[in-house]
Amino acid sequence: ADKSIAQLREVLDADPRHAEAHNALGLALLQQGDATAAVSHLDQAATLAPDDLERLYNLGVAKLKLKALDEAADIFSRVLAADPGHAMSKEALDAITAAKSAPSSSSSKGGPAALPKPPPSAAKPAPSAAKPAPSAAKPA
Repeated sequence: ADKSIAQLREVLDADPRHAEAHNALGLALLQQGDATAAVSHLDQAATLAPDDLERLYNLGVAKLKLKALDEAADIFSRVLAADPGHAMSKEALDAITAAKSAPSSSSSKGGPAALPKPPPSAAKPAPSAAKPAPSAAKPA
């Protein structure tokens, strides 16, 4: 994973506007437990590719890891506004609603178990392994 992260950083050094590399790096960092750095890259990916709902969803997952429930809920709501059938965002939003209404003692160990996990694409963070948007950048 460290090698992939280094390669993604090289891609971004060459092209800081490479949305797919930002997304893949954000997912890799999230998988390693660095949600703060992940949010930075996932936010950049979502900004560079505003029509890519999976990138926006990934940002929402990272916000959850930081326990920024209101921000995450807003992001998942935006995904659902664009795609009412986006099941993962609906589940995440439902989990956030349940977490906010549950007693605070239920989140004593890392938050409620029902909160979503990063998408499976986080396991392979290379730019070519991420789900490319129709307008995804060409491989370097």
